[in-house]
Amino acid sequence: MITLLMDGRAAQSVAAKVEGDHLWLDTQHLESSAGWSLKPQGLCQGDVCVPIPPGHQADWVREGQVNLAALWRH
Repeated sequence: MITLLMDGRAAQSVAAKVEGDHLWLDTQHLESSAGWSLKPQGLCQGDVCVPIPPGHQADWVREGQVNLAALWRH
């Protein structure tokens, strides 16, 4: 388990996978754990969306998981 610290949210233990400097979280837990959702326009928090940089889709999203570290670094 990983303890996830997000702005304005209580610390939560989440089932996430660390690989090097990547933090992969299942998309089914993305909104409840981190307050973000995966939409066609990118990773979104409410009406604000961060587009996934062109050519970096595999660095951000894979097999039902999102790399939160990629979002934070961006």
